[in-house]
Amino acid sequence: MKKLVLQGTPREIGVQHGQQGKEEVLLSLELYERLFYEQARISWADARQTAKLFLPAIESGYADFMEEMAGVAYGAGVDFEDILTLHARSEIALTQGAVGEVEDGCSSIAILPPVSRHTILAQNWDFYGFFKRHLLFLHIERHGKPAIDMVTEAGMIGKIGMNACGVGVCLNALRAREAHPGKLPVHLGLRAVLDSPDIEHALAEVGGNQLATAANFLMAESHWETGAKRAVNLEASPAGSSRIESTDGAIPHTNHFLSNDLIEKIGKDNLIIPEHSYSRLATMKEYLASVKERSAGERLDETAIRELLSDHTCYPDSICRHTDDPLHMSVTQFAVIMNLDKRTMKVAEGTPCSVLFELMNPNMSKQRS
Repeated sequence: MKKLVLQGTPREIGVQHGQQGKEEVLLSLELYERLFYEQARISWADARQTAKLFLPAIESGYADFMEEMAGVAYGAGVDFEDILTLHARSEIALTQGAVGEVEDGCSSIAILPPVSRHTILAQNWDFYGFFKRHLLFLHIERHGKPAIDMVTEAGMIGKIGMNACGVGVCLNALRAREAHPGKLPVHLGLRAVLDSPDIEHALAEVGGNQLATAANFLMAESHWETGAKRAVNLEASPAGSSRIESTDGAIPHTNHFLSNDLIEKIGKDNLIIPEHSYSRLATMKEYLASVKERSAGERLDETAIRELLSDHTCYPDSICRHTDDPLHMSVTQFAVIMNLDKRTMKVAEGTPCSVLFELMNPNMSKQRS
């Protein structure tokens, strides 16, 4: 996975992203053009027109995001609308489809004391198997904001990661047949979380009805100065949101709503849920239940989390997902384990059962914000 160090103004950061990751950005555009057509019969030209509907919501409150996206486009030598369309990928494609046709498979978990000695946020990010070689690791530094480390799809300025204040976020797709063009695209919501100094600020950014389509944000923080450790799961949608805060040291989540209130508001007929989402969540809950029966000296650590992310219960519909059908099924593209106490981020590019985790940010622990 290519690592990019980006510094300066939002425009400068975007230009560096586009120039240094040009090959991967062009590949992202190619892959999403294919996905939009194969999954929803949407041409790239039509997708660009749909993406423009989200411009007023972005322009009204997120000028820095506009500058950074424009910089990516300039650096990669593509149109701004192309980069905008990447950021609206969830709103364009993931609101399409029917039950039984869905292969999303992301599994995420947050743990903190007493389940673990550290505050750890981790997940497998699963997507269609034909998506390859388009991921980037970004380290971003800019004045007035905490430094950010994230794994993202090239061309996108927000995805899964952590910042120097000890705030981290994971993403689970929650597919519903709704997209509100007057609200913020999901991936820009992720960036708003990563720009936040704490979870309260992040919840103010995305915890109301701000997101344009449904998504699950699993967030955690570890505050160096106060020692506060916290995890909050946010199921968000244009119809409203629901929060789960950890009371026992762990929150797992997959690809279905847990909030009955949101299910009622959105309507069961409008939800698109992969059946294996339920079995993956059950596997994580069973694992956590077994941990609670152990002694304090056997609490979960990063090694145990890797084992959980590598679990093959109910294979092939397991937490660690493999496929022989890259055109129609999802595969684990990468796994991430973030220790927010230590400010470390380890990534396995591929299935965590077969790929070693690499420490991506050895210097983050030195950067207090």
